Amino acid sequence: SGAEEEEAVVKLLRNAFKGGEWSMGFVPPYPLGHAQIEGHEPWSMGVLVGVVGGAVGLRFLREVWKWSVRGMGGEVGGENVSRFGDILYFTLIHITFTAFAVAFLVDSVGWRKDWWEFLQPPLGKKLWLYYVAQMAFNCEAAVYMMMGVGGGGSSGGKDFAMMIHHSATLFVLMAAWRFGFARVGAAVLVIHDTSDIPIDAMRICQMVKFNEGLYASVAMVLLSWAALRLYVFPTQVILSAVYESNEMWKIFGKDGVGVPGWGITFGYLTEITPLVVLFLLSCYWFIVILRKVFDEIKGGGDGSEKKTKDE
Repeated sequence: SGAEEEEAVVKLLRNAFKGGEWSMGFVPPYPLGHAQIEGHEPWSMGVLVGVVGGAVGLRFLREVWKWSVRGMGGEVGGENVSRFGDILYFTLIHITFTAFAVAFLVDSVGWRKDWWEFLQPPLGKKLWLYYVAQMAFNCEAAVYMMMGVGGGGSSGGKDFAMMIHHSATLFVLMAAWRFGFARVGAAVLVIHDTSDIPIDAMRICQMVKFNEGLYASVAMVLLSWAALRLYVFPTQVILSAVYESNEMWKIFGKDGVGVPGWGITFGYLTEITPLVVLFLLSCYWFIVILRKVFDEIKGGGDGSEKKTKDE
């Protein structure tokens, strides 16, 4: 039964904790997590090969994609055509991930109460593939932005902000994957990827100087970000992590696994802090976008000078 299985896992965790097998007082011995996904091996050879191989493959895809648009020559909207290739690359990635999630992952990801169950069903092949591909994508993106920061140039500041963004996202993904919160991690990804598609459309319209499309996409950006990143994300994900994970954490207290209060608090903060960082980054980008829109309105420009965040 479920109660017997839970007691068996709690006993295993408790004995491991008493035996000093936990890392830093809050990390259960591998492959156990804070939530237990049936059959889950976070750092199996398949996962490592998928992440590293995926990151290398995506880097190759990025360069091929950029090379394919260089035939346009010169500049697009005042930007080097190589930058335009980056924009098209991110657009393709965001649309692909969002379409895959909507088509295949709604049931397996679940919603709120499913994220914080102590014992969870297997992820399934499609959710596993989606998650590993996302870790590979954010790994490649963080390294690419790091190279941009190290190389200097006019985009260094933007690359630094986006390096922090992708690094924070990657940390959230890896922590969620290791500790058994893959479903909430997938939900975070769906929210961000979906709201990034209007950003991609805005940047494309800006570079090709399609002003009507630019105005429409700006409106969609403001609406989608306000709805998904500034409302759904904090109220449905962050607050859920704060309040609805309490029952799970009680299992680790003195009447269960026996982890002291400081260990539970530290583990709790480890899960929540990266989510808050992602939310604050979204607030920052939303303010940047609003300022650019207001500047454009006051300046009476045609939209060609409008700059937005670089992914």
